[in-house]
Amino acid sequence: VSLFLYRSLHLPTKYIRQRIYRSEYKKNLINPLWEEIMTLPLTTVCYGDLDNELRIAIYDYNTKHKHTPIGYCFTTARSLMKNVAVRGNADREVALEIVADEGNAPNAPKTGLLVVLQAEILEEDESSLSES
Repeated sequence: VSLFLYRSLHLPTKYIRQRIYRSEYKKNLINPLWEEIMTLPLTTVCYGDLDNELRIAIYDYNTKHKHTPIGYCFTTARSLMKNVAVRGNADREVALEIVADEGNAPNAPKTGLLVVLQAEILEEDESSLSES
């Protein structure tokens, strides 16, 4: 299982989604725990705008063909920081809902939950925040 993070850019004539992070692969796990620490500049994550749309996608890793999508969710950097679990990995109250990747169908089935254990802005990134 791998986790991918994409940032979004809405232009007047098109929509761009750019992958900015790929987690390490977790083998044969139904409930993976990524213990790696991801440190990215705020401008890379969200162009300095905490409300810029982010897409988190979860894929089942395949060695012989294309990875199989498990599901995805949309969020923002602000929402990630707001929804940090206070009771650890079992804290489902603030977990992000992962839904099946079915072309953004409004009633796509839930495929799991993503519990955020840590999300913060480091001091050196605070100066790159856009004024909102």
